[in-house]
Amino acid sequence: MDAITEPTNRTNHSIQLARLSPAQHSDTAFYLFEEKDTTYLVKLYLHEHGDEASLREKLGLLHWRAHGFFVPGVYHRVLPQLKNPHVVMDYIQTETLADFISRHTSKAEIYPRIRQILQSNAARHRLSLQRSDASLIHSDLHPDNILIDAESFYYIDFATPHKDKSVLELVSLEVERFMIQLLRVMGKESMPSLTELLVAAYSGQEAVLTRIVEKHDLHPCIRMVKSIRESLRRDAQIRRYQLADVFKKTMNYSN
Repeated sequence: MDAITEPTNRTNHSIQLARLSPAQHSDTAFYLFEEKDTTYLVKLYLHEHGDEASLREKLGLLHWRAHGFFVPGVYHRVLPQLKNPHVVMDYIQTETLADFISRHTSKAEIYPRIRQILQSNAARHRLSLQRSDASLIHSDLHPDNILIDAESFYYIDFATPHKDKSVLELVSLEVERFMIQLLRVMGKESMPSLTELLVAAYSGQEAVLTRIVEKHDLHPCIRMVKSIRESLRRDAQIRRYQLADVFKKTMNYSN
């Protein structure tokens, strides 16, 4: 890790920033520093909208934490040696959900943790819909944006802006995107069992899953053509209409 040491204020006190390995995206960078036996993470925004992104990140972390959802603690702190917008937060040294899934092969190990996350998502979405609070919706939730340890898990990455849509639509978008990303990690064969977990978690919130079904419920002829094309291309990607079909079957939905 590359280390940078510069004064943080007019005193002789200085903070050494150790840069982490390159981020997945070139528009962000991450540093660590230690202070009073505590390690902190600094997320640096390198793009032209960094001010807005850093503000969304701070507000998202504060808002979710205030409502009891597990996120890293965030601090109102500026490091003068960093010229780009940045956010200082707790450093949670653990693995992502994607890494956890790839490290385990037993459903008995994986599924209870996924059930825990889906139940938390459903509780958050229920609150979001009750209060018309779009700030409790994650715009980019996927298995790499959830940190998981032995007992708990933490949501991260709140910099992506919301689309200008209704709260119900935003909730349905988060649900379908997360499921598709989760299935890309776990495999298409997991779709029926994961859908059962999802439907159970969203009991009493059928409007969310019904919205997904209605958006992607294709005419049988169109579905057949798409299926043939994907088969000829040997396309293994999970499509939204396929997800909607499994939702429909699991929910015993009829329109």
